[in-house]
Amino acid sequence: PTRLGAIEISYIPVADGRYRRNQVIEESLLLLCKKIGEWLRTERYHAKQIGILVRSNAQAKLIIQKLMDFKKEENLSFEVISGDALALASNDAVLLLIETLKALVYNSENHSIHKAKMVYLYQAIQHNKVSPTAWLAFAANDIRLLKDFLPQALIDSWETWQKQPLVHLIEKLIEIYGFTTEQNIHLPYLLAFKDMISGFSSNGERGIIQFLEFWEEDGNRAVLPSNSEVNAIEVTTIHKSKGL
Repeated sequence: PTRLGAIEISYIPVADGRYRRNQVIEESLLLLCKKIGEWLRTERYHAKQIGILVRSNAQAKLIIQKLMDFKKEENLSFEVISGDALALASNDAVLLLIETLKALVYNSENHSIHKAKMVYLYQAIQHNKVSPTAWLAFAANDIRLLKDFLPQALIDSWETWQKQPLVHLIEKLIEIYGFTTEQNIHLPYLLAFKDMISGFSSNGERGIIQFLEFWEEDGNRAVLPSNSEVNAIEVTTIHKSKGL
């Protein structure tokens, strides 16, 4: 016999209809995680049978982050993939490495924005917010003034980092930023980024500036390699689902 499908709708009350989207984000993400957890535990569905359709890449990243947190909290076994959100350039840890490379070689007062982005990304990854008054430290364009916002080991050896071979430099930065733990959600992106660096350097040592030029031209379009056999929930944007 033919099995009929079903649609389940959840209504979330809001205090003010004008701002309903912001009011329901957290609760809707919680309901989504609970429903997926229920499906996986009861084996009604496997992870690879679940798809999540979203409006934007920003929403995809938010859902992936929440699902990975939920997976860890509930000790569940599944992966999450997305052709859009798995771009290396969408990952904060990779962007932090890129901004660090830029700050190392572009160090005039006109380029202090790179140090500001380093602080913003590093603190965001640590789930911290930077107070508005702290941004005054960037006016001097002095890395030593950022000791309260960046790892001390990074600042102590700042003058020597750009003299390191690129592959070794990236490995050291990953270590200094604390991205080496097995449960780090950024690890797949960082491994893919390291592979990119190795491939870039395979034909002879090339410096930071040459790599940054490569990144702006081609590298920033790289995505995580996907495996169609992996037991993973797929998060797709409406735009992507239409083949656009």
